Amino acid sequence: MQVKDLINFDEIKDVIDIDSDLENEESCKALVDKYIISERLRGYLQEIAEDLAQPKHKSCQIIGSYGSGKSHLLAFLSALLDNPDFSSYIQDEKVREAFESNLNRRFAVVQFELQAGRTDLSHYFYDRVEMKLRDKYGIEIPSVDPDQVFDHKEKVREILGKVKEVDPQMGLVVIIDEISDFLKQKVKKEKKHRDTQFMRVLAQASQTMDFMLIGSMQEDILTDPEFNDEADSFGRTSERYRIVTISKEDIKKVVSQRALNKSLEQREELEELLTDYGQQIEEVHSKIDEFIDLYPVHPYVIEVFNQLPYFEKRGVIQFTVDEVKKILDEEFPAFITYDRIFDLIASKHTVKSLDEVAEVVKAIDTLNSKIPLLRDNLQEDARRIVKALAVLKLYGQTANNGATPEELANELLIISDKFSGADRIEMVLNKLREVTDGQFIAKSENNYYYIDLEHTRDYDVIIKRKTEDLYDGATDEELVKVLKSVFELDSDSDYDRVYDDYSYWPDKKSFRYGSFIYDDGSSEVEKGDGDFNFVFVSPYRDRTTIKQDGSTAVLNLEYDDELDTLLKKAAALTSLIKNSPYPKNIMRSRLKTCKGELKEKLLDKVINTEIENGTSYAGAGGLLSQQPDTLMEYYYEIKPALFGAYFSEKYDKYPKLANQLTPENIRGEVERTIKDILGSGEQVTVSNSQNLLKALQLLDSDNYPDSNNSPYAKLILKKLNNNKGKNVKIEEIVEELAGKPYGLNRELVYLILVVLTYNGETNLKKHGGKTVTAADLKDVLSSGLDAFDEISYITLETDFPVNEVAKVLRVLDINPGLIKQKKNRKDALKQFKNEVGDIENKINEVDQQLSNLKIKAKPNEHIDLDALLAKRSGIDNIPIEKFSKVKTVPGLKKIVLDDFELEELEIGLKFLDNFIEFLADFEEKIYDPYIHLKESMDFIKEYRNFFADEDIAALEEIADKCDEIVDDLSTLLEHDERRILKGKLQQYQRKYREIYYQTHEQKVGAGVEWSKLEKIKNNQELQQLKVLKDVRGLDTADFKRLQMKINKLSRAKCDSLEEEYLSGNYKCPYCQFPEFDASSLKDIDDTLDEMWDEIYDIKDEWEAQILEEIKNYEDNIRLLDQAEKEVIEEIQSAKTLPDKIDRELVKALNNLFSELEEIEVSGAEIEEIIFANGGVLDYDDFANKLEEVKEKILTQGDRTNLRIKRPADDREEEE
Repeated sequence: MQVKDLINFDEIKDVIDIDSDLENEESCKALVDKYIISERLRGYLQEIAEDLAQPKHKSCQIIGSYGSGKSHLLAFLSALLDNPDFSSYIQDEKVREAFESNLNRRFAVVQFELQAGRTDLSHYFYDRVEMKLRDKYGIEIPSVDPDQVFDHKEKVREILGKVKEVDPQMGLVVIIDEISDFLKQKVKKEKKHRDTQFMRVLAQASQTMDFMLIGSMQEDILTDPEFNDEADSFGRTSERYRIVTISKEDIKKVVSQRALNKSLEQREELEELLTDYGQQIEEVHSKIDEFIDLYPVHPYVIEVFNQLPYFEKRGVIQFTVDEVKKILDEEFPAFITYDRIFDLIASKHTVKSLDEVAEVVKAIDTLNSKIPLLRDNLQEDARRIVKALAVLKLYGQTANNGATPEELANELLIISDKFSGADRIEMVLNKLREVTDGQFIAKSENNYYYIDLEHTRDYDVIIKRKTEDLYDGATDEELVKVLKSVFELDSDSDYDRVYDDYSYWPDKKSFRYGSFIYDDGSSEVEKGDGDFNFVFVSPYRDRTTIKQDGSTAVLNLEYDDELDTLLKKAAALTSLIKNSPYPKNIMRSRLKTCKGELKEKLLDKVINTEIENGTSYAGAGGLLSQQPDTLMEYYYEIKPALFGAYFSEKYDKYPKLANQLTPENIRGEVERTIKDILGSGEQVTVSNSQNLLKALQLLDSDNYPDSNNSPYAKLILKKLNNNKGKNVKIEEIVEELAGKPYGLNRELVYLILVVLTYNGETNLKKHGGKTVTAADLKDVLSSGLDAFDEISYITLETDFPVNEVAKVLRVLDINPGLIKQKKNRKDALKQFKNEVGDIENKINEVDQQLSNLKIKAKPNEHIDLDALLAKRSGIDNIPIEKFSKVKTVPGLKKIVLDDFELEELEIGLKFLDNFIEFLADFEEKIYDPYIHLKESMDFIKEYRNFFADEDIAALEEIADKCDEIVDDLSTLLEHDERRILKGKLQQYQRKYREIYYQTHEQKVGAGVEWSKLEKIKNNQELQQLKVLKDVRGLDTADFKRLQMKINKLSRAKCDSLEEEYLSGNYKCPYCQFPEFDASSLKDIDDTLDEMWDEIYDIKDEWEAQILEEIKNYEDNIRLLDQAEKEVIEEIQSAKTLPDKIDRELVKALNNLFSELEEIEVSGAEIEEIIFANGGVLDYDDFANKLEEVKEKILTQGDRTNLRIKRPADDREEEE
């Protein structure tokens, strides 16, 4: 949102002329209507209004600084006194009421502004009063000669009399503006004194008549040194006046309500914006109402501006209007802050030329010239900060006439996304102090920064003068120093031009030695002896005399004015550090900065400078994959780009390394590798050492030192074979392998010689002839590669097939180093025989385990034992019979195997260890768990109706994966495969236990609400049925079935099972769930719920039958005794059984039903009668047979009393 959308900007008039601005009613009315009255001014104006209603008055002096609004107040009062009806336009309600109540008569108002001159104040007074009364009111008064007036008080009374002649109610008010300026320009003290005495008399006059003088003065005149002599006079004069002081708060109110007025909606919008903004600026947060009132002006602007004595007749109001106009179209948060006051100071020649101001302006001009040295994103803040410090220097009201970073952040409203505003300001100030070497801006111990006019030395000028007085060649010397430092070139002299150097060789991860040459035309310049030359031609030299080719690159650095300037500056600073009185720390800091700029310039130059080395490159862009960020990076990358292909072509048989070798690390890497080889173990285990030996092809697949495949070792052995029996100089070998096409570094050749000697293939010889064998290497090489300073020769070892025997021992895991030293070969034999014995024991162990497994497992449908037994043949690869025949050291020669046999031996030994481990695992951790899996899966599938389908599926998934592994026993020889199977079997057992246990608990354990069964067993209705079952004629079959079901469920309950009891078992050892009577256990909770219905159904059925039988035998009631008769009659009456069911009720009913006869007829009996003559009947025969059944039943009793029942056993059979 823009500033203009947040305020109702009014470009108010900056200067009021109490004469011209009150010429017509409209301007008077507007002035009254728009005049802003602060709370402080309200009291003064109320007092003035009340005073005007009196016949005598107290005159007023309005005190305020330039631009504070004194003239506005005088014009406001003048307009009201001239036009009393305008009181209704006063905005302040209390002041409006005061003037409407008291301003009920007319006043003759004489207003004028004093002009500079030597005339006495009294002359001005009488002249303007005479003219204004005549022109405005037509009142003629006699001309007055002030010099002839001896009593000014009486003269004022005479003038008032003339006014009263026109209107007896009319008073006289004289309003005078700019009294202080008028007095200040008086040179003679007596004239000043005369004027102040006249003002005192006028004040006394107003206290005795209907006359009032209202004047305005600057507040600082009372403390101005010019008026020290008039202090007493001013004091006596001021006592006669009502002093009205216009403060900065009054000015703030004018600014906020006139120039920067805001609607309610705008204030709400600003409150929201400033609340969010105040999260970063504490002062905004704590003074948000004041910031809303004055937005976009920071309140501190008014406070500072009012204290500066440089802006006559303009003031802070006009400054505010002018500055706000500039930012109306800017987005929030645009603010006017006090640093802008400096722009106003610097724009006024009369102000900036003042002595105390000119020094500050000059310092700021110098600081502004240094600001471009800062980063772009800091420069705008830097300009604001230095201007703010300049204003504070002139303001003179703060500690050290400066501010802390926190104060500046609050007052300049500088914020940062990354850190606090104070931190950003402190960073900017420190950067400024850095680029000015601590000049101009100082910092106190309590962290106040301020403009320091005592330290204003400009070192840039000093350095510039020195650049004009340098010796010839000084710039070349500086350039060489920079290049030496950046390119890390070693030299003992500042005047060398050829330096030893090296280049990275990326294709091989190695390096080559060469030379860096700075060609400034001196006689020292010539090619070096290494593999490359990098020629850097001075920008002060046209061309080099050195010829470029594949091994020599030439960079012709062209002359450049900016480069020349930087080189001269660096040379000048170097000279000033050595030979000047200026602070060396400042000069060193400047030199550091200069060299930084010089390096950046050089980087830009060399990147874009042509390079030639047999091919011409326009610049680094055609050679490098990405632009370098530093000179060092450029030089590091450009050399391999120029010479890498040349190195690879020249030394095409150099090894391709896995780890980078450099001049700094090659010696250490080789010495560490030798130490690893000579350590306690034969096998090389450190990865860096492995990588280096593999690159030289000196390591076999098991990481044992082996020279068989190394072309470099073969070359050496060939040379030794050609000189069999002779000593060969090591230096000859070093030189041969250093040349084309190998290019091996000396250190790498030494490493190859150590491996050959360690393997027993060669011996080394020291000066004087002492032989160094494998046994001596550790002691001899304890000092590292320095030992080769004493070793001159190498010779071939020819006695024992060390290498071949060592290979067999290595496969058998016997230290091959024992065979390399004659004195240790007996130990090698001993370890060999022990290892062979161990292998034989292992083979016997395998055979015994297989035999045991055959007895335990027997043939079964789950595991193919024959396939398992067949795997034993893998052991046959071990030549155990051959090894067991070796009894002596010479016999070790017979164990030599070719490469194929060595491979077969290694495979056989590995198989033997795996097979032993497999058999142990199979018997202990696979066989039994797998049989358990198969049996439990058969069991759970048989009773699958009791288990969830997803649970069965989960178990089947695991079981299928186990079956897949077991089906191919060969895979189980691998430890990982067995680990997978064992894990799966354990997973299955956990899963099965979890599923079975949860199902058991759900079906017959704690998951069943067995409390329901107890409630059923204790149910009142069930107890009643147990009594009623003995009533004659009732069908008790359903009740008996209910009782059996209750008993069965009671037996089914099992709360003894714990999950761990299932380890090794696949069903509950207590209840065998779900094997017994499984049909009734599927849903016990549902069965229990159904049993409630059965109880009530049986009771209802029995009750209905009893009521029906009572009806049938009601004639027999009379035969019952009295108690029984009452029980039966109560049932008849209630048509329901009584709540109390006991044996007496049963007895009464049975006595009532005594004639009733129960007979049981089974289905088998009926079937026997109906189908006695055959299995097929026609309808008539079937009907006749049914009659026979009826007749047979009637033979057993009276038709009326017979009750035919089906036997309970018959029903249970059917169910």
